[in-house]
Amino acid sequence: MKVRVLLSLVLAAMLLATADARTTKRTAQTVRKEQQANAKKIAGTKKQIKTTLEETRRELGRLQSIEGQIREKSARENLLKQRTDRLKAASAQLADSISATEKRVDRLRDSYGKSLRAMRRQRQNGSNLSFIFSSSSFSQARSRTRYLRELARWENEKAAALKAEVLVLSKQRAALDSATQRLSLSLDTLQAVRRSLQEEKSRAGEIVSSLKKQSANLNKVLAEQQRISAQLDKELNRIIEEEARRAAEEAKKAEEARRRKEKSDSGKTVSKPKPEKPVAKPADNKVTHGDFAKAKGRLSSPVDRKATIVGTFGRHSHEEYSKVEIQNNGLDFESEAGANACSVFPGTVSMVIVMEGYRNVVLIRHGEYLTVYAGLETLNVRKGQQVEAGTVLGRMVTEQSDSSKSRLHFEIRHEKQKLNPAEWLR
Repeated sequence: MKVRVLLSLVLAAMLLATADARTTKRTAQTVRKEQQANAKKIAGTKKQIKTTLEETRRELGRLQSIEGQIREKSARENLLKQRTDRLKAASAQLADSISATEKRVDRLRDSYGKSLRAMRRQRQNGSNLSFIFSSSSFSQARSRTRYLRELARWENEKAAALKAEVLVLSKQRAALDSATQRLSLSLDTLQAVRRSLQEEKSRAGEIVSSLKKQSANLNKVLAEQQRISAQLDKELNRIIEEEARRAAEEAKKAEEARRRKEKSDSGKTVSKPKPEKPVAKPADNKVTHGDFAKAKGRLSSPVDRKATIVGTFGRHSHEEYSKVEIQNNGLDFESEAGANACSVFPGTVSMVIVMEGYRNVVLIRHGEYLTVYAGLETLNVRKGQQVEAGTVLGRMVTEQSDSSKSRLHFEIRHEKQKLNPAEWLR
């Protein structure tokens, strides 16, 4: 009996062990499958997040492009409106002038007509000669001759005055026709620009609505842009400070060398040198502080072809779709793919660096001023190289969100002080 019970217990234990083994085996397989499935889900989620962020970047890039076009078209609309207003005023003035000239012509015609009729009646009573010879004395004949001569001169003057006024009237009417045509064309152009501007604003509104739905991703993209911009600013400040430190050290060494030389010379008995004629120093080809300062408002564009400003100087908040503020220390230009960045003024390439988000960055020194060109795919210059205005520095980086376009970040600084490039470019 005991043996049977013992065997039963052993058998039951073996069956439980087998069941546990099978359960353990199934659980391990399930765990591995779950891990693989989770890994796949995580990879898919990461890919989706990346795709969504890229889409948000594209939408933001499109919005910035449209906003740049809106600014350009708004400026053009203002210029066209001013031109239209001037043409309207000129047309009204011409119309008033024509009215006054017409009245003068009418008066001259009336006066001239009366004179001709009077002279015609006089000639019916006799010719000019008979009028002279019918004089009772030589003095009267002479007076009549002078009268007829003055009358003929007056008649010619009246005819010439009438002809001149008619010519003025003709020119004024032609000018009014031309002004009317230009005004009509200007109004048509103004209306076309306004329609295009309204379409751009409508497109911008649609993108803003779309971005509002992606607020979390948008905040990430804008925060990333702000981080990259701040990183560039920090590096530029470091470079400028380092240049200032080296310049101060060199100036100090030069001053110490001058003092040692003076001290050394003071211990020697030196015969008084003969006065020498002043020798003209060679011209200094370096660009000075004053040279660049005088160029304010006259600098050429840093892009070698048509470009739109898609990012303006200063701090910008996007309250309509994000709470993130962006500090822009320069201007952002957008142009077609393959566009080149060019120096805006003669100077020396102070530094060439590589920065996240900008690829290659070129600094050009113009005396106490610097210009910064960030976003170069290729480089045509090197550190220490002298450049002229218009020198091609390199090809601009193609946008990730749109391969048909390229962008350049451009800054102007007076040492570490950031200046608004819009005030310096023509």
